[in-house]
Amino acid sequence: MPRFTSPFDGAKLFYRDFVPAKSPPPFNVADSAEAGEKPALVFLHQWPLSSRMYDPLLVSLCESHRFRCIAVDRRGFGQSDWSGPEHKGDIDYSVLARDVVSLLEQIQPGPFVFIAASMGTGETVLAHGLSEYGYIWISTSLPLPVASPEFPDGPPRELWDHVLSSLRSHRSQFVSNNFRGPLGVGASGNVTDKDIEMFERIFDAADALAIERAARIFTSEDLTGELVEFGKTKSGELLLIHGGADGGVPLAASAHRIQKLIPDARLTVYDDGGHALKQQIKDRLCLTSGLPSANPTSSAWQEPPASIATTQSKTLPLETDIAIIGSGITGTSVAHSLLNHPRGSQLRVTILEARNACSGATGRNGGHLVSDTCGHFEHLVAALGVEEAVKMLKFSEANIEELKAIIAQLSEPEKDAVEFRQVIASSTLGDKATVDSLRRSMNLLQETGEKTKLGYTLVEDADILLNKYKYRDGLAVCEQEGAGALWPYRLVTILQKHLLDGNKDRFSIETNTPVVRISHEEDTSQNEPSYVLQTPRGIIRARKIIHCTNGYSSNLLPSLTGSLYPLRGTVSVQDPGPSFPRLGHQYSWTKMHTGHYDPETRRLTTGLYYAQQNAKTGEIVIGGESQEIENLLTSDDSEVAASARDHISSIVPKVYLDADNAKAKKVWSGIMGFTADGFPMIGKLSRATTGRTGTEEWIAAAMTINPPQVQHASWEVRAAEKRARCADAIPKPWRLPSHILDSLKTPLETNKNDLVSLDIPRRSGILSDIELDITESYNVSSLLAKLADGTFTAVQVVTAFSKRAAIAQQLTNCLTETFFDQAELRARQLDELREGGKLAGPLHGLPISLKDTFHVPGTQATIGLVAFLDEFSKTTSPLVEILLSLGAVPYVKTNVPQTMMTADSQNNVFGRTLNPRNTALGAGGSSGGEGALVAFRGSPIGVGTDIGGSIRIPALCCGTYGFKPTAGRIPYGGQRGCSNPGLKFILACAGPLANDMKSLEILTKSVIDARPAYLDSTAIDVPWRNISAPSGKKLRLGVLPEDPSYPLQPPIKHAISQAVAKLRAEGHILVELDPKECLVSGINSVAWGLFSLDKTARRIVTDAGEPCIPSRQRITDELERLKWDFLPDLTGLSDLDKLSTLNIKRAEVIESWRRLWQSHRLDAAIGPAAQNTAVQHDLYGVPPYTCFLNVLNYPACVIPFGSAKPIPGEEFTLNPDQAGPPYDAELTEGAPCSIQVFTSSMRDEECIAISSIVDNALKG
Repeated sequence: MPRFTSPFDGAKLFYRDFVPAKSPPPFNVADSAEAGEKPALVFLHQWPLSSRMYDPLLVSLCESHRFRCIAVDRRGFGQSDWSGPEHKGDIDYSVLARDVVSLLEQIQPGPFVFIAASMGTGETVLAHGLSEYGYIWISTSLPLPVASPEFPDGPPRELWDHVLSSLRSHRSQFVSNNFRGPLGVGASGNVTDKDIEMFERIFDAADALAIERAARIFTSEDLTGELVEFGKTKSGELLLIHGGADGGVPLAASAHRIQKLIPDARLTVYDDGGHALKQQIKDRLCLTSGLPSANPTSSAWQEPPASIATTQSKTLPLETDIAIIGSGITGTSVAHSLLNHPRGSQLRVTILEARNACSGATGRNGGHLVSDTCGHFEHLVAALGVEEAVKMLKFSEANIEELKAIIAQLSEPEKDAVEFRQVIASSTLGDKATVDSLRRSMNLLQETGEKTKLGYTLVEDADILLNKYKYRDGLAVCEQEGAGALWPYRLVTILQKHLLDGNKDRFSIETNTPVVRISHEEDTSQNEPSYVLQTPRGIIRARKIIHCTNGYSSNLLPSLTGSLYPLRGTVSVQDPGPSFPRLGHQYSWTKMHTGHYDPETRRLTTGLYYAQQNAKTGEIVIGGESQEIENLLTSDDSEVAASARDHISSIVPKVYLDADNAKAKKVWSGIMGFTADGFPMIGKLSRATTGRTGTEEWIAAAMTINPPQVQHASWEVRAAEKRARCADAIPKPWRLPSHILDSLKTPLETNKNDLVSLDIPRRSGILSDIELDITESYNVSSLLAKLADGTFTAVQVVTAFSKRAAIAQQLTNCLTETFFDQAELRARQLDELREGGKLAGPLHGLPISLKDTFHVPGTQATIGLVAFLDEFSKTTSPLVEILLSLGAVPYVKTNVPQTMMTADSQNNVFGRTLNPRNTALGAGGSSGGEGALVAFRGSPIGVGTDIGGSIRIPALCCGTYGFKPTAGRIPYGGQRGCSNPGLKFILACAGPLANDMKSLEILTKSVIDARPAYLDSTAIDVPWRNISAPSGKKLRLGVLPEDPSYPLQPPIKHAISQAVAKLRAEGHILVELDPKECLVSGINSVAWGLFSLDKTARRIVTDAGEPCIPSRQRITDELERLKWDFLPDLTGLSDLDKLSTLNIKRAEVIESWRRLWQSHRLDAAIGPAAQNTAVQHDLYGVPPYTCFLNVLNYPACVIPFGSAKPIPGEEFTLNPDQAGPPYDAELTEGAPCSIQVFTSSMRDEECIAISSIVDNALKG
């Protein structure tokens, strides 16, 4: 065992160094990468063991996975001395770290990964800054594993006193007692008898003095400050692995605390793991899940590797003009164009590549040079129009011609290496639908009259299909003349060598230099590059960045997650057997048929196989996909799924005649990139997309015109997959423990559970005390004050509400989209801004939840409809843009009902949202997810929309405040809808929900002051008017009466009566209005008449094949029972005549209410928000007392007031001509009640001011 001498005191310290053999053993099939291509792994052990704790992991990683593994024995442990002859004083963390630095400087391992357990993580914090690739911390003890006022979540000092006492008194039993006791709480399944025996052998070799003194070091040295500095200066990623049941160093005291200090740290939690985690980390050695795998499968194209495969500068350039990330054909083409452009003669260009040159998809694909735009021409025309479709087809063809021209300029040996052949690209079509689709596309192209560079012919001749091209079956074959086949890896690496040789002073390719982080500095001088790219080799600055990483793009551009996604393809080289002819110099092959998805096995078969034959060897390179979704949608090319391997290995005889004896010689995988809409992503990136302040980032990715086309799975399967993705998006540390869930009455939606009173966020332990305080003790006003003065950071506040929202989702199903990571990134940027003495705006750092209708790039806005499941948002809704400009932090989107035209937030995609105050009751709708989230205090304020009560009904049901402004005061445009935009009769609006009036006012005023009309043409450009009621002024308030068609249930009657009494007691004048002058039922008949004209939503639901939810049908049934005497007979009228008649009636009622305001000289009016409190699921029905105000376009505010109590002797029944939900006094007991305050149109400021006065009076 090698050793070295500590420069601190001359102590002899031992280590082990496992270096892979130059040639891997014949039985090793894990991968074939050379050891030098991978970072070394440097292991630091936990207390009180030694480096032997990692056996046999080191052997496996070295022999099977080709990693160099270095394991250090801390002084006093294993064979190392505790102190040396030149002992100079106390040994602390800094001495231990210095030992590690000394060893690494001596052996020079090159780039490496620190893998440390427990106490060993402290040494990495102080020893970093050498050549780290990244860090993996297992069961970290940092920052201090002892409870104190600063660390209340830590274990008590008594635990460590007990541990050390047992060491002194029962050393022989120490491991058995403690690794199944205090240090192994909950880990009985992880720590076996065999583990204990191994740990005991290791422990016996440790020096008793060293054990105690080392324990003193890690239980007394607080490394919080060092962690903060480490987070700022580290290179590479930090991965935390921790046991959820760790009793020695609880998760909240260590990994969770570290994530607050180092926000970009990633955490994996093993729920039942204790502190003595079994070393099951072999599959977790990928430092950044979004980076290319360090050990990819071996592609036949890349054998042997090119001479420039590992090229890199001796030292990384300090700066460059243009940094290109990615060295495939896209990155190489960009570099080629820039370096050869007349205006680029002085440019410095650098390609940064995570692995070897051209080791990604370009070095792994099928080697085809074909254009598939003709086959998709119909799709292109439908999406883009004829002119743009033709442009795209010509661009695709020009790409082939350009590559041919480049190849023609190569030397003869280079041409021979590239093996380019001009061929007829044949495509056999396996079903009638595919044939018909292609025929339509070709006919459409012919009708344009455009001349093409390639020749396209559809041949429906079985003899040609079978005998000329040797296909086994098919209905037709499409011939593409002028296509090509080649060796792609060789072409690209030859071009790269030409660029290197011809531009030595201004171009370099930096292989094995992954970019792990990008930042932008605004305060650089004019001549200094402002982008900072961090790599394991150091920092390089750039003026511009071009992302050419395709399927890996979202690693450095997380906002693209979902809209640009990786897909793992499978390619093979196969011997077709002696009977198959040599045709590779004439043809290439594609087999196409309609793909399909099997929901039971989750296996997707894309229906596309592509092949070429090596003209020299006769071997066939063929690729195609049939594998499970989870194996297909991944960015990991270090393996080939068994299903994919089996499928591709047997495909040749199924595609070709005369190939029954085909044998697969090699199979590999590669990562492609596709966009959600199937089109390339090329151009300049916005700040919203990059998350950075710079504006000089560009992208070229997803160079396809269509993703794999498959038949849609049933709506049930697609909806279930969306729900599963939503569940998976909740971070594991934020998931509720089973004992919390088991304590509830289930099923939740049929049993009364008051989730608010149960105080689940506190009981769960997921939120810290300060996070509980942030979410429970502050409203918007006080939160903004604390954010402004620095009491709280934006990261603290956003994290607190993100955690609470995650809990709310698990209990009430209120969320549709979560983007916690993006929110945290924005919060960090806002904190940096504040540290510089600036605030982003009046809402600086405030988390805001959004109804699912709002577009946020990279997320979906399905509004619970199956029809929109495949669409991702590419634009930002104007209101979201305004909120961002004001400094707010959107972090979640919330659930809605199907079509958003019921008051029960249930749909077939996300399911039903439950009321947090009583899970057996509905949360209201259509902004029901917002109501539930705000009531649970998972959001300080949320934004909903309202066209018939969709803000106010959830506020009523969940006991929050809600404000519906005059339409247009807060921008509504740019949202997802399911109505016909050409049939706008009742104007929808957006507005806030919160837990107090002041919060509603702050958001409304801030948005209106931002001049929303500049972003939304439907917004009204009227600035906010500051309204202050004169001291002592008494209000004159109208009291909206009960309408005979919509009788009030007893709790609502009682609440209105009590409110009127309280207001009169305050001296306000209450005017009882007459039902005949208020016209509530008549105005509602106008509303439902207008709504019935737009059948768009119903058609969207029907066309997608999903069923109608029960609450929508209930509304239909109620409307059929009502009398429509207010309206003239509309039978037989055209829709246009109906619209005209209804608009005339609408104008009449608006004028009638104008006269009412004047005749009674009212400041405002109050009344019920609904006939009822929250009601049993599916039973809500129509919302008459909110909807009539939408017809009038009046602002209105809902104020919670009291709760439902059974009133003896009061019964509630409905007559046949009345509408309303049934009354269940027992079920609704305790449900929130409320009143509604409203004014005439455009008096939003007065509405809020008067509502605040009313609210204060009701609280008195």
